[in-house]
Amino acid sequence: MIGILVISCEFKRLDAQRIQQEMKSQQIRQVTAAQVSAIAAQWGEKIAAELGKLPLHGITSLPQADSLAKTYGARIRFVSNLADPSFDVKTREVFDAYRYNATHRLPQENNLQKLGDGSEWLYTIPVTADKPLLDAGKAAGLPASLQEKDLAGVWTVYFNRKELIRLVSPKELDALPR
Repeated sequence: MIGILVISCEFKRLDAQRIQQEMKSQQIRQVTAAQVSAIAAQWGEKIAAELGKLPLHGITSLPQADSLAKTYGARIRFVSNLADPSFDVKTREVFDAYRYNATHRLPQENNLQKLGDGSEWLYTIPVTADKPLLDAGKAAGLPASLQEKDLAGVWTVYFNRKELIRLVSPKELDALPR
């Protein structure tokens, strides 16, 4: 009696491009604090530009903010008050500075801060109340007492240093001064 042995081999197609990208992202890179700061500032500006294009300055458009967060490996959150105890001291200080500027009608500017030992960077984007925002303020959950040029809130963008280095392209990194 002759037995037939059938062996089934499942051949999976390898995605060579994905594997190559994964290998590149795992390469050891020497990155200075100045380069990390520059990358965080550049990416923060790109995120700020995208959030600025959204209706109501992006306040009610969290899916787009989530998409940006995924693209840049960041945590993005809109803060209209600091009642949440999860906010760190630096976030509270920056928010207070924005509130001071709004009270004294000083210009509001985006800001980048290194948190702790530099393992995380905070990029903040102030949102001041303008006519369209005030008109739709209740729908966005903003206080009715909000006046034009008041601080409506702050977009906080937290960049993790390791994730930032992993996602930055070698070409983009080489363009920065050490």
